[in-house]
Amino acid sequence: MANKIITCKTCGAEIAKNAKTCPSCGAKNKKGKKKWIILGIILLVIIFIVIGSSGGDSKDIDYSKPDYTVSADTVISAYRNNSVSADETYKGKVIQVNGKVSNISDSFIYLKGDEEDNWLNTVDCTLISGQDDIVRSLSKDMIISIIGLCDSVGAAGDVKLKNCKIVADNIEIKPTAAPVEENAVIKVDANKLLEEYNNNSVAADDAYKGKTLQVTGKIYSIEDGYIKIESSDSWEFSNVHAYYASSENVTSLSKGDQVTVIGTCKGEEIFGDVKLSDCKIVR
Repeated sequence: MANKIITCKTCGAEIAKNAKTCPSCGAKNKKGKKKWIILGIILLVIIFIVIGSSGGDSKDIDYSKPDYTVSADTVISAYRNNSVSADETYKGKVIQVNGKVSNISDSFIYLKGDEEDNWLNTVDCTLISGQDDIVRSLSKDMIISIIGLCDSVGAAGDVKLKNCKIVADNIEIKPTAAPVEENAVIKVDANKLLEEYNNNSVAADDAYKGKTLQVTGKIYSIEDGYIKIESSDSWEFSNVHAYYASSENVTSLSKGDQVTVIGTCKGEEIFGDVKLSDCKIVR
């Protein structure tokens, strides 16, 4: 098939449509650029439409009119029994979930149910911003309500909610921790420190993280680089990890000894342990 003839946009000479350059003036044949630019624009428009239609923006959620109001047990059980059926009911819907606080972080709240079959699973709520004061005022086992967009269930069976807002009607907002003078030492026993981090790590960080603490408690074990100071609560499995600078400070200590250390609080580690760095053993 003969090549189609077009006009060079630079000199006006006739050239083959598939020619790379004009034989008369040497200008490049830009025949295909316009088409690809148009296709690129169309593709971008499609992408923006898909993103916009996927939902989930908190501005699009009417928190005053949830589609469903359920307990944590109800929605966890629904997904445990039949996730396909539960998705048909809840996925993509705005739901208000009532339940007990299981765990707290600055961007997530986990709600648990009371039923025996649901003890392993939670409703995992990803929070929208602007709720710091409310989050600091929560504690474990407090019964609260959270409204968010149901995002199905995770691999472990936990129900996912996104763009969540805490219903604050019955929550007493606690003031933030008072500022501490520079170089001041906060005295706190291991029981209280672990209890506060267990109840609400966000509020505990406000009170202690980055500050110098003097912590007293009983030694659970002496490890290479740190001492574990335990809680007197037999059901509390986390410990204070006091990282010391020199092993000379611990050679005379034994498991079960009462000890006091001074160090900088680094906040909560994995499994709920609280870390103190640069510790000096004072007793």
